Amino acid sequence: MASFLTRLGIRLRAAGDRGAIRKSRRYPPASVTRFRPSPKPAGNPVLGTELASGRFLLSGREVLIPDNSIWNLKFASSPRFDLLHGFGWLDDFASEGSIRSRSLALDWTLEWIERFGQGDHVWSWTPAMTGQRIVRWLNHFDFLTATMDPEEIDGFESSLTRQIWFLNRRARSSPDGLPALEALTGLIYGIAAIDLRPTLAVRASGWVTSWISRNMGPDGGLRSRNPQQLSQALIFMSWAADAIRACGLEPSQLHLDAMHRAAGAVRKLRLGNGALARFHGGDAGSTALIDHTIAELGHDPADDKTSSMGFTRMTNGAAVLVMDTGTWPESVHGEAAFSSTLAFEFTSGRSPLLINAGPAILDDADSEEFARSPAAHNTLWIAEGLYPLDAPPIRPDPPRTVTAKTGFNHHGSALQAHHDGYAGRFGVVHSRRVELTENGFAFRGEDRLHPDMPVSRSGRRSGARPKGEPGITVLIGFCVHPDVTVRVDSDDSVVHLVLPNGETWEFGISSGALALLPATVMELDRNELVSTTRIVVSSRIQHPESLVRWSFVCVDRGRSLI
Repeated sequence: MASFLTRLGIRLRAAGDRGAIRKSRRYPPASVTRFRPSPKPAGNPVLGTELASGRFLLSGREVLIPDNSIWNLKFASSPRFDLLHGFGWLDDFASEGSIRSRSLALDWTLEWIERFGQGDHVWSWTPAMTGQRIVRWLNHFDFLTATMDPEEIDGFESSLTRQIWFLNRRARSSPDGLPALEALTGLIYGIAAIDLRPTLAVRASGWVTSWISRNMGPDGGLRSRNPQQLSQALIFMSWAADAIRACGLEPSQLHLDAMHRAAGAVRKLRLGNGALARFHGGDAGSTALIDHTIAELGHDPADDKTSSMGFTRMTNGAAVLVMDTGTWPESVHGEAAFSSTLAFEFTSGRSPLLINAGPAILDDADSEEFARSPAAHNTLWIAEGLYPLDAPPIRPDPPRTVTAKTGFNHHGSALQAHHDGYAGRFGVVHSRRVELTENGFAFRGEDRLHPDMPVSRSGRRSGARPKGEPGITVLIGFCVHPDVTVRVDSDDSVVHLVLPNGETWEFGISSGALALLPATVMELDRNELVSTTRIVVSSRIQHPESLVRWSFVCVDRGRSLI
């Protein structure tokens, strides 16, 4: 029934989009006279160079662009259309900035207007995709139009006008969440650019305020708990505020407060190198664009807290650790959730040491399934069978309870957390304690499985032994950043990790077996697959409580922490 209603909703939205596209053709073209925002540092020059040489990097795969036109690329999955018809590649071209990039950006934009500008392909005119496209066309207006002749500029502005009037009818039809905000921002950008009626700007500003009240939490977070999506929401709210001011209005107080709350939350989710922690399908984000947006907002001391959006941040010296200490997002179904509870990422200075796998690295079901599994995160999981390293990880149930408590001891900072996602099947609770020394040169952890203590009818908790048999194995994984050099002692007892900044760290364990396994992650600065190493500690469950202690210690500071 649910799938039928979902398909019906998609068809009804598409029918509404087709009707709005037809009506948008009635409006005469308008010139971009008032609002030409300054270019934003949103692109990746490396990807721009690849595009200019005829290569499109998609989920780590290099795809050759047929006949020198990006519109000849064919994708089987509709989410990939966003990468093209949302004009994200235009950010990369503008960031690279060469004559070749400018020429291709112009050619591909004019070709899009010719092939898709009439709206005959409704899938390239979804409100969210249209909002992204309008924002990028206007952010890079001068980059695109500098070498256009008058006839081409007329065609460009005519297409832009149609898309703005389309959004005026359909911006609110997007599914709630980030797509709706992208559509609304594109609408306000367009209203400001072609100087439409003030009443339209007032209404659109009210729609953004309404979106914020539905989607932003009091801590500045989103229900998806995706750090990258939160940073994108912050950026689009900031751009919408700029366009509202260009219309001669002021953003609502709720809008302004939400931006500061979101900025505070994003700060808590950034590591020492400026990248976002990779959780719940999010990637590292655009460091330069996040820096630019937060700098424009300024710093609010009220945002100085240790946790936001269900994540807890520890920082001592130049070390930063971000751990997922929240329940699974309510906005996604259980099978689509990421099993990252109590997982963390760690950087020393600007050098990452441990990262999660991040979003699916390939566009296929197996990659999607692995990306959501606990084995793709720096956390504990359970496996069955004689060869647990080869067995698929058992996903926990959605935790009913996740707790986290931070404090201080004579070593430095401490974080104690637990979740009960394994209680239903195995009768155990996973507890994790992490201590970060005051100087940031060592962090030690303790992972424990202990019996769940269900509440009886009388309100008392009764002890329960684990349901696990001796064939059950506990595994704890740590994915090393690709830039870290890894070697292990001859007796396989200590792992040596050399960071790019010259620091040498050692990893050791108190019990269990140590293994180094190959892993693959998406390289953060360039959209390609990179091989790395995953440290895995395995231990059999033999008694009601299983405990593994581990540590990462900096034994050589190398050249610099920075």
